Amino acid sequence: MALPVAWSYLEIGLSSASHTLAQAGWHAVLFAAGGLWATLLARLIGAVNPYGPLRRQIALCFRLLARYIETAGPGDPDPLGGDPMAPEATLRAAIARAQALAAERRGRQAAMAAEAERLVLLIELVDRGFALAAAQGELQGRDRDRLAPERVDGTAWREPLAAAARAVADALARRAAFTAQPAGDPPGLAREMALVLGHALLIARGDAPALPLAPLPSPAQAAAESRRPPPWLAPLLRSLDRRSVVGRHALRYGLVLAVAVAIDKAFAPPFGYWIPLTASVVLRPYAGSTLQRAVERLLGTAAGIVVGMALMALAGSDATRALLTLAAFFGSLAVLPLNYVLAIAFLSVGLVPFEALLVGAAVPEIGALRLFSTLVGGALALAGGFLLWPSFERCSLPSLIATSVASMARYADLVLALHAAAPGNPERLAAQRQRVGVDLSNAQAALQRVV
Repeated sequence: MALPVAWSYLEIGLSSASHTLAQAGWHAVLFAAGGLWATLLARLIGAVNPYGPLRRQIALCFRLLARYIETAGPGDPDPLGGDPMAPEATLRAAIARAQALAAERRGRQAAMAAEAERLVLLIELVDRGFALAAAQGELQGRDRDRLAPERVDGTAWREPLAAAARAVADALARRAAFTAQPAGDPPGLAREMALVLGHALLIARGDAPALPLAPLPSPAQAAAESRRPPPWLAPLLRSLDRRSVVGRHALRYGLVLAVAVAIDKAFAPPFGYWIPLTASVVLRPYAGSTLQRAVERLLGTAAGIVVGMALMALAGSDATRALLTLAAFFGSLAVLPLNYVLAIAFLSVGLVPFEALLVGAAVPEIGALRLFSTLVGGALALAGGFLLWPSFERCSLPSLIATSVASMARYADLVLALHAAAPGNPERLAAQRQRVGVDLSNAQAALQRVV
C-alpha cells in the first residue's frame, strides 16, 4: 500500500507546476477518476485474474487426490497402466507445481492478498489429504495381511472422500454446483481426511476464512490473546525491532527518497521526478536484490530509450505518438510477469512519446534525461542498500535453513510422541505444523532470491 502512495506523490505531486490546495484537490479527483475507469475497464474485459493459473493447478491437485483416494493401498487396482507409483508420483508433481506457482506469485507481491492466503492453505490441505490417504492405504494393506478378508472394508471410505475432493476441484474451477461436505462416519485416518476435505471445500466456496482448523482456546490462551496488540498495530511494533528487515528497509527507503527529492528540488532538472521514482523502484530490502534490480532497470531503460527515440522519428503526429504509447505500455504489462528487463524496455519506449505528448512537442533530450535520471536514482538506491544498515540474503540463508530444520525436528518429535502412546498435545502439534510451513516458506523465498 505504501508504494502506490509514494509513486503517486512522485509522479503526480512532485511533477506538478503548482502545489496549492486547489491543485492538489483537482489531482486527487483526476487520480480517483482514473482508478475508477481502470477498475471498470478491467471488470468489463475480465483482465484481472492473477490467480487463475494457481487456482487451476490446485483444482488439478484435488482431482488427482480423488483418483489417488480411489486407488490408495497395496494391491489395489491401478487405472494408469499397472504402475502402482503412477498416481502418487503424479499427485506429488502436481502439488510441487502448485507450490512453485504460489511462491512465484508471492514473489511478485509486497503483501499476500486474502485470495492468495486461501489458495496457499488449500495447497497445504491437499498435501495433508495426500499424506492421510497414503497412511490409510498402508494401514488397510497391513490389516489385509493380518485379518480375514471379510473383516477388511477397503472401499467404504473411498467413494465419499473422493467425491469430496472432486467437489473442491469443481468449486475452484467454478464448473459445478457446490456439494455437501463428506457424509457418514469414516473410521480412523479417513475421519481426519474427511475433516480436511470438508475444510478445503468451505475455503474453495468462500464460506470460511483461510484459517487452519483448531480447537477453542483455553481461558489462559484467551487471556494472553486479549493482551496482544491489535492486528493493525502488531506489524508496526515488530518493525521497531532493530533486527527487523522490514523496519530497517522502511527507514532506509525514507532516507533515500528524501535525498532524491532534495536533489530534484535543488537542481530542478527537466523531468527530475524520475530520480526519486527510479530510487523508489530499485531500492529493495536486501542489498543483493537492490543490485540486481539496478542492473535490470539500467539495461531495460537504455534499450527502451534507443528504440523509443528511433520510433519518434516516424511518429510525426500526436495520434501516432498516442498509438505508440498505448502499444508500448500494453507490451510492458504483458511481459512483466515474464521478464523485468523487457518490461522496463517497453515502458521506456512508451515514455518517450508519452512525455513528448505532455510537453506538446518532440524533445530530443527526453531519452537522455530519462537515462540520466535512472543512473542518479539507481546510484542513490545502491548507496542506500549497501551503506545504510544493509541486509544480505546470502548471510541470512544459512540461519533460515537451520531454523527450518529445527522446526521440522520439533514437529517430528511431537508426531512420534503422539503415535507412541506418549502424552501428546494436539494444540502444540497444530501450532508447530503451522510454524514449519512459515519457516519453510521463508527459506524457500530467500533461496529463490539468492540463486
